[in-house]
Amino acid sequence: MKKHRKTWMMCGVVALASIGSCKPAGKTGEQEAGAKNRIHAVGYLEPRDKLRRLSFQSYGVIAQVNEKIGEVVKAGDVIARLDDSVERSALGAAQAKLAVAEANRKLVLAGAHPDEIAALEAAFRSAGENEKYRIKERNRWDNLEDKRAISGTDRDAADFQAAFGTLQARQAEAAWNKAKHQVRDEDRQYLDASVKFASAEVEAAKVAVEQKILRAPVDGKVVEIFLRQGEAVTVTLYEPVVLFAPSGNVDVRAEVDQNAIKELRPGLAAQVRMNGAKSWMGGKVRSIKPIMGRKSVFSRQSTERMDIQIIEVWIETDEPLAMPLGAEVDVEITP
Repeated sequence: MKKHRKTWMMCGVVALASIGSCKPAGKTGEQEAGAKNRIHAVGYLEPRDKLRRLSFQSYGVIAQVNEKIGEVVKAGDVIARLDDSVERSALGAAQAKLAVAEANRKLVLAGAHPDEIAALEAAFRSAGENEKYRIKERNRWDNLEDKRAISGTDRDAADFQAAFGTLQARQAEAAWNKAKHQVRDEDRQYLDASVKFASAEVEAAKVAVEQKILRAPVDGKVVEIFLRQGEAVTVTLYEPVVLFAPSGNVDVRAEVDQNAIKELRPGLAAQVRMNGAKSWMGGKVRSIKPIMGRKSVFSRQSTERMDIQIIEVWIETDEPLAMPLGAEVDVEITP
């Protein structure tokens, strides 16, 4: 019995030795050494043009939020709008004021009515004929006075009538000329300034209305909504309304410990892997931020130092990343 037990134990030892001597298929010694030399980091996905927190340029109560999360929008599309009833009323009043100023300018620059000018011309010509008649009468009285046929009083009356006729003729001529040249340069300048001022008021009212609108700055999509219809945007703090992701490439922003700074440079080969995934995706270092920072992405390992400084590295993958923005990934960079 003991002999059989000893035989089984020796077989087990041989089997264990055999198992220990067999290495699993996979990385060679050279590959394992290369893996140790790689720079390991944690990163997350973000648009190359950066996520943007969009807010209004004004304050008020949100009247509507148009876009749904993930819905693609074009640059200039309305994403949200504040209640702008007061601003739109002010815009309407400014536009009405501009219309009045333009109409008044057109009316004054048109000058007097043609019929009015014709009537004043006729009055001028009538006064001229009356002047001629009175001058002739005065001359006739002058001749009679020389012959001692009239008194000095009659002569004075004839002079007065002649002078009065001349004055009436000059007044009629002045009224006719005023109608023909009714608009002066000063009038034009005043009217032009009035229209310009009213136009400026309209533009200011349009800006006030536009500040109640939140538009997409570029093509992209809304990835998160912070404030919704009925919520207020305060005067002192312009809260972000939505988180906006511009269209385009998605990169990986990795935070590399300061110990590896000397080995980093653009163009280095890199690999990216989603947490828990088995396969890696190839890529390269696109750019390196030229300033140190504090770590914000953690691997959650108990041995990880939280106070170490890092440098941000952006990695461009060989293929588009089909993962949600902000997804955490493992990164390996080969010096």
